[in-house]
Amino acid sequence: MRGGGAATLFTLFFLSVHVGHDVREAEIGAFRSRYTAAELSGLARDRAERWRAQPPRTQRRLSREDPYLTEGLWHVQQRNRALSDGDMSDAWRENRILEQFYTPMLDVSTYANPLGHRWSAEQRLDVEGQLNSAPRPEASDAYPYPLYVLPARP
Repeated sequence: MRGGGAATLFTLFFLSVHVGHDVREAEIGAFRSRYTAAELSGLARDRAERWRAQPPRTQRRLSREDPYLTEGLWHVQQRNRALSDGDMSDAWRENRILEQFYTPMLDVSTYANPLGHRWSAEQRLDVEGQLNSAPRPEASDAYPYPLYVLPARP
């Protein structure tokens, strides 16, 4: 009985943490998320409302994680890393992912950055001006651990 319970707990953990979706968008390509594009849109509306009253300024050791915020911060880190490495195409793509799917976190004060995460207009123009050509849609690899996409059911 104990083995069955442990297997069930492991399965639930695996499904909630390591199974997600490929989100595809014509301009930016694809990225993996625990959520579908429609779910990300709903979460963005929810967080915009919620964070207006109570921004996520503190990170508590023992608290429930906000996976939407965590995913957004991974894209911020990937964008900033690409910018530091001089990979303007990747930085631009990650910024577009943030602008399209994680908008509420760009302007809100978070525990990761009290000033928000949005590029200034000048910085956005600078990166856009440094693109060698139109950014090619590619896949973002901001997710730091394996996220598996299950085949769609008919």
